Amino acid sequence: MTLFQNFLHNNISLIMALTAIARILFCAVGIGLSIYAFFVETTKEHDIHYKALCDLSESVSCSAVFTSEYGRGFGIVQHIFGKDHFLNMPNSIFGITFFIVQLAGLNHSNKFLLDVLFWMTAMGIVMCFYLAYILAFILHDFCVICVSTYGMSFGLHYLNYAARKAYDLQSKKRK
Repeated sequence: MTLFQNFLHNNISLIMALTAIARILFCAVGIGLSIYAFFVETTKEHDIHYKALCDLSESVSCSAVFTSEYGRGFGIVQHIFGKDHFLNMPNSIFGITFFIVQLAGLNHSNKFLLDVLFWMTAMGIVMCFYLAYILAFILHDFCVICVSTYGMSFGLHYLNYAARKAYDLQSKKRK
């Protein structure tokens, strides 16, 4: 057993407490960013002259991204189900839901839940790459809010990985 593995094995409770604190921070920031994105999108829809704090230039504009066809239903839903389908909602609503559900990971005692959250963030990362591609190569824009939420998703994925490992170590320790 390496020194690092030995440390992990002997400090599982500490590691789980630290990951819980980190999870709360990542989720709180993710929820806050998603709420702000929703606010910017809905405000811009009602006031075309509104300039969001994240609109720094013509090529660095979150409101341009949020109000684009890719800002609702990931730019996919409207082509499958139509523009008026209930799933063709602002991406920020999906973000708020995603980060709220990730708070369920504070319960480290359920392996199935930890697995679901891990695979949920894995799919979230796939969506991050898809949306980053849209930003860079289709919209030719940089969205500070979007990229920040991608960072929160990557952070949560790592935490979910760590929580699963800690659960496995704890299970082995009990045996």
